[in-house]
Amino acid sequence: GIPNAAGDVATFPGSLTAPIAIRVGEPLALGQLVFLNNGPVTLTGADGLMFENPGAGTASLRSLQPASGSFTSVLAVPLTIADGGQLAVEAQLRASVQLSGGLRSTDGSLTKTGVGGLTLAGNNADWNGAFTIDGGTVTAQSATSFGSASRGTAIVNGRLLLMHDNAEPFALSGGVIQAPSAGVRLDGALTLAMDNTALLEGTFRLYGGTTGEGDLLLRGSGNGLFRVEENGLNHGGGVVIENAPGSLQSYRIYVNSAYRGQTTITGAQVVLDTPLGLGTAEAGTTVTNGRLRVHGSASEDIVLTNSVLELWSNETVVSELRNTGDLELDSSTLTTYGSFRGASVYRIAQPLTIAGGGNLISTERGSIVGRILGRVEWENSRKGRHATRHFISAVWFGDDY
Repeated sequence: GIPNAAGDVATFPGSLTAPIAIRVGEPLALGQLVFLNNGPVTLTGADGLMFENPGAGTASLRSLQPASGSFTSVLAVPLTIADGGQLAVEAQLRASVQLSGGLRSTDGSLTKTGVGGLTLAGNNADWNGAFTIDGGTVTAQSATSFGSASRGTAIVNGRLLLMHDNAEPFALSGGVIQAPSAGVRLDGALTLAMDNTALLEGTFRLYGGTTGEGDLLLRGSGNGLFRVEENGLNHGGGVVIENAPGSLQSYRIYVNSAYRGQTTITGAQVVLDTPLGLGTAEAGTTVTNGRLRVHGSASEDIVLTNSVLELWSNETVVSELRNTGDLELDSSTLTTYGSFRGASVYRIAQPLTIAGGGNLISTERGSIVGRILGRVEWENSRKGRHATRHFISAVWFGDDY
């Protein structure tokens, strides 16, 4: 007969090679649903499937590797996880599962395993359980893919593709969150596990901020603007900002952050609308083949290699921009806009030239005051002249130099 009790097993055998569609005409209870088929299977109907195993056993939905080709098993029926129960979705190589009929449960949890894919395509607003991703690729197609945001999603391994804005809080101890389309908004907090680097790839609008003790890697893969707003990056580790080859993505941080690790910027353009956007100053910042623009005073130690540092003061208010950290330039450019006063040393690792490795520039709109050690080819744009100076000891200079 038809399996229809807690713990029952239903199997689609490997002998199924042609596409098949089955209408579920009455509510069914299962402990395990297994797809061994070598062709696509679709389950439809308004009556759903209840996943339940007696006792504390975990119910399972398994799509195993086909003999050849790649196939998706589509469950376009409502799925219910028994209260307090667990459903493990396993998808293996060249096999994937799509849940498009909606997921329901008061507190039943879902775990994704295997190297294959899982697509959450239905309205899961009535699902209040936790979700764990421990392998493969999960595609979330809607704002309700994860159900309510009360339990959160843990990413242990694998890849999460977010196709829509989401309020889900994520705990990352491995894997990657990717935004295939530009500007996906994340309102939930990201909790970063210690001794792990959490990866966000693509263009996000990060509103929920970060917490935890791990590190964060932001990797651009497009041409959009990655934004950090409303809540800062407040985890215990550092931040790495880089772009994939060919990416022109830029980054803008609008809020103060308190992360305690080093900031590393490679091949990317970063704009800070707040002086504390790079977290606490102790660990410092390095910029390689990139550009960093700072609006407002800062206390960060910054080392630049083949890069540009732009320091912008508030040009609508009579004010000064001050940097109390050290600036070290290696074939790089420092440009100031407005009045800038540096309280520390500018270390020039290589001679800077107008036509070559870089420039130390003070625009005619303001002044720059500080100490320079090294050889500088100086451009005074207001007086329209270039002059070469050798600084053997500390020298103070101002706008009228």
